Amino acid sequence: MITREEAVRIVRTRFRSENTEIGDNVLEDDDWYDFPYRWTGPGRMAPFGMPMGVLVSKRDGSAKIVHSHPGDEGFDIHFRIYDAIHPTEETDEEDEDLDLSDLEPIPVDYY
Repeated sequence: MITREEAVRIVRTRFRSENTEIGDNVLEDDDWYDFPYRWTGPGRMAPFGMPMGVLVSKRDGSAKIVHSHPGDEGFDIHFRIYDAIHPTEETDEEDEDLDLSDLEPIPVDYY
């Protein structure tokens, strides 16, 4: 079993980047440590294609880079962990009582 400290060492030595740092909010589940990256470079947002973070297996220390597109195994694991830690409440009941009859349709220009 890999400890959190060992996982931090793996990420810092193998996945260091000039414009990113490991976030403070490491997510965990039974199988993975999830280290989100924080963009520290110029501008407000990370460039398209920048990895979201690194997953480290608690079993053997193997690592996967989390890419920001659905269908990537790391992406799916990241959001499974995130959703388990941050459950959301459904708000459909609040929306049922809304009266939307007076809303105007938004015109769409086709090019």
